[in-house]
Amino acid sequence: MRLLAAALLLPLFAQDSPPEKPRDLDPGKKRLDPQEDVDTLVRRLSDPSFEAQGRAADRLVLKGPEAVPALEKLAKSENSDLRAWAERILARIRKVDARMKALLKELASADDEERERAEKQLLAIGRPALPWLREAAESDDKNLRSRARKLIERIEADEDFGKMKGDSTDSTSDQPFKGGRYGTRLGGKMNLVARGGGGADSEGAVSDALKWLARHQDPDGSWKLQGYTDRCSDKKCLPNPGQADFDAGVTGLALLAFLGAGYSHLSRDKWDDIVVGDVVKKAIKWILEQQDKEGCVARETDRYMYNHLQCAFALTEAYGLTGSSLFKEPAQKAVDFTIAAQNPGQGWRYSLKCGDSDSSVTGWAVSVLKSAEIAGLSFPRSGYDGARNWYDQVTENQYYRVGYTFKGSGKVYIPGRNENFDHHETLTAMGMLSRIYISKNKRDPALSGGAALLTNDLPKWNGNAIDFYYWHHATMALFQFDGPDGPLWKKWNNAMKESLLKNRNTKGCAAGSWEPVDRWSCEGGRIYATAINALTLETYYRYANVFGGK
Repeated sequence: MRLLAAALLLPLFAQDSPPEKPRDLDPGKKRLDPQEDVDTLVRRLSDPSFEAQGRAADRLVLKGPEAVPALEKLAKSENSDLRAWAERILARIRKVDARMKALLKELASADDEERERAEKQLLAIGRPALPWLREAAESDDKNLRSRARKLIERIEADEDFGKMKGDSTDSTSDQPFKGGRYGTRLGGKMNLVARGGGGADSEGAVSDALKWLARHQDPDGSWKLQGYTDRCSDKKCLPNPGQADFDAGVTGLALLAFLGAGYSHLSRDKWDDIVVGDVVKKAIKWILEQQDKEGCVARETDRYMYNHLQCAFALTEAYGLTGSSLFKEPAQKAVDFTIAAQNPGQGWRYSLKCGDSDSSVTGWAVSVLKSAEIAGLSFPRSGYDGARNWYDQVTENQYYRVGYTFKGSGKVYIPGRNENFDHHETLTAMGMLSRIYISKNKRDPALSGGAALLTNDLPKWNGNAIDFYYWHHATMALFQFDGPDGPLWKKWNNAMKESLLKNRNTKGCAAGSWEPVDRWSCEGGRIYATAINALTLETYYRYANVFGGK
C-alpha cells in the first residue's frame, strides 16, 4: 500500500515535524512494512540521518495504537531529542486515532450516503486503517462488525493482488464498496432477472457455467483451447475444437462472464476448493502479463484485434466493477490502443490501422469503448464517430441489414470449416447494439428494422442453425432496444432460454458447459461456447437498458 496515499491522513502526517532538514519522503512510493516492528522503528529515531528519523516517525504513526506503549516510554527518556520525537509522534497518533474513530462511527451509520463516504475513505487509507478496522470487527454493533470485516477482506485482497502483479503501488479504490458503476450485477439482481424474463433456471445455468470454467482454468490464469482436459475429472469434456491462437480471446471472454455475474478479484465465494476471487485474480494477472507497452494484449497472432478487444473489454469491466487503481492504468492503455488501431473515420479489423474494416471486429471495439465510458475512462469522440460512419456505409437502406466488409456482403464463413451452417443476422445485431451505445436514439429506423430481422430469425437448437455468437449479440441488442418488458424482447427471450437451458450439460465433468456445436466453435471450442452462453444469460442485469425499459 502507498505509505501516505490517503488525502485524509496526509495533513496529520505532515504537521508538527521537527524543524530539521526536509525529509526524503515520497508518498507515492514508500510502503508500510507490516514486518517492521516498533522497537526497530524507535531505534531509528536515533539514526544519524535526519531522513531516516523522519521515515521512522511516519512509520510509527502508521503503527498507530501498537506504537503507543513504546512511545510513552520514550517520552520519559533523558535524551531531549528523543523525547521531542516521542511527544510529536504521540500527538499525531492521537489525531489520527480521533479521525479513524469518527470514520468508524460513520461506517456504523444507518445513513447510506454517510456510510458509503466512510467506506470510500477507509478504502483509500488502505492497510494503515486495518488496526482500527480489526477492532471494529469485534464490535458489539453487528452492522459495524459486518462492514468492517468486508473492508478488511477487500483491503487484504487488493494488496494480495498487487503483490501477484509485482506492483509496489497501492490498490485504493475510486468508488464505494458496493459494485461501483455496475451495481445492477450485485444487490437486487434477482429482481432484474425476473423482470427481464429470466429465473432461477437461467441463474442456475450461469452459476454452473462459471463453475465449469473455474475448474478448467489453466494454472497460469488463462483458459487454453488445447490441453485443458488435463484438469477434467472424467475426460468427458471432449470434443474441444478450437485454435490456440485464440487463447487470449477466450480468456477475456471467460473473465467477462465472471465479471458479468458480479464476481471480482475480491470475491470470497467458494466452489468446492476453488475461491472465485482467485479465478478472477489469476485471469486478470495473465492478461496484464500479455499487455505490451502500447497497451495491446496478445499481439502475436495474425488476427490479434479479436484477442486484444476481448481482453481490453475484460480490463475495462474489471476497473468499472471494482474501481481499483490496480486496473485503471492498464485498462486505459488498452482503450488507448483500441483507438490507435482504428482506421481513421472508419471501423476496425484484424490489426492496427490495417486499412479495411469489418462489422464484427468493429462491434467488439464499440463495446470496449462503451464499457470504458461507463467506467469513467477517456477516449476521443472520433472512436464512436468512425464506427457510426462504418455502420452507415454497410447498412442497407430498405431492411437495414448490416454487411460484413461491404453492404450486401452476404454469408460469412471459413472455407472447409463452417460453410454448411445457416446464415444469421449477427452483423445486423452488432450494428444495432453499436448504434444504441453510440447515439441512444430509439427512433433510428435501423433499430426497428434490425429488430424485425432478428425476431424473424429466432434461436433454434437445430443442427446447422445453432449460432451462439448470433444469439449473444442479438440478445444484447434486443434487450437494449425493447427489454425488459417489450413484446419483441419477450418473443426472443423465450426462444433463447428454450434453446440454451434445455441443451446444456448436466452430468460429469462437462456439467455446466455447452457442447461446441455452433457455427464458430471451430475456432473457440467448448470454452468459447460456455463463456458466451453464460454472458447471454447474464443480459438481464449485465447492462442497464439505456432507454429505461418500457
